Amino acid sequence: MSWLSLLLLINSASAECTLGTTTRDLAQGISDVEAAFVSMDINAFNESETRTIQSVACLEEAITPYDAAGFHRMSALGSFIMRDEEAAKASYTAALTSQPNYNLPVSLAPEGKSLDQLYDDARVLAENQPDRVAVEIPRGTIMTVDGRRGQMRPIDLPCIIQLLDHKGAVLWSGYVSKDAMDPDFSAVVVDAPADQSESNASIQGSKDRSGSMDFRISDAKGRRNTGFSAEDKPMLMASAASTAAAIALYGIAAGVAAKHANENTSYQNLESLQKLNHRLIIASGLAGGVGIGLGTVIYFK
Repeated sequence: MSWLSLLLLINSASAECTLGTTTRDLAQGISDVEAAFVSMDINAFNESETRTIQSVACLEEAITPYDAAGFHRMSALGSFIMRDEEAAKASYTAALTSQPNYNLPVSLAPEGKSLDQLYDDARVLAENQPDRVAVEIPRGTIMTVDGRRGQMRPIDLPCIIQLLDHKGAVLWSGYVSKDAMDPDFSAVVVDAPADQSESNASIQGSKDRSGSMDFRISDAKGRRNTGFSAEDKPMLMASAASTAAAIALYGIAAGVAAKHANENTSYQNLESLQKLNHRLIIASGLAGGVGIGLGTVIYFK
């Protein structure tokens, strides 16, 4: 498959997404392509490559740098088959930029052969920072380039760009080839938070009634007393326990994140580690919120 065909296929995929895809689908597709390459089954290679390429534009999950690196390595195989060594080298360079310590398996690239030499050349190129250009994105969105947050994309290297809302939902996903124009985000629609308009309306109504913002604190019970007393000891202990649990959970989450970033971690385990890390961070935030909330209630009782 030529790079032009690849680009056209991905650009048209968004209109054909009857079902969304996941990072697991992407990883499985990459694995299928590599297996077909090793077995020299060109029909299986083309079928798996086409399916995996289409899955990029239909992604409903944010990718990681490892997902992006795997896709670029897969793309390099397609270019290598088409005898486009420059495109293959660019894809390998992009892959090594995202995952610099990855080594191609010998079954895929025998030592000293053409593919192995291309990868070595790309490793040298990846040591230099690529030229980048700023991308204009819709207001209220977050852009990631090959799984990393940022609004600058490489010019001389291919990349996968995703637009996310502030809750992490994928609004747009696509592949951008080297030297290509910026993606067209005109169809991306960002919904304002539902409670924002209600909050604005409530504030405006208060202004309309009084002419200015009027904040009042009831003095029915007299002057407010603050501080802690001996009666507060049980709740203080609960607050401290919640805070300690939050710190412990966050520490565990950091350990999981370190394992996720370890180059020796199995590719198949990356998704489960990422989900576990997110759950631990959420649990840590909830525990911390409870601890702070209890302390605040006691102090301002």
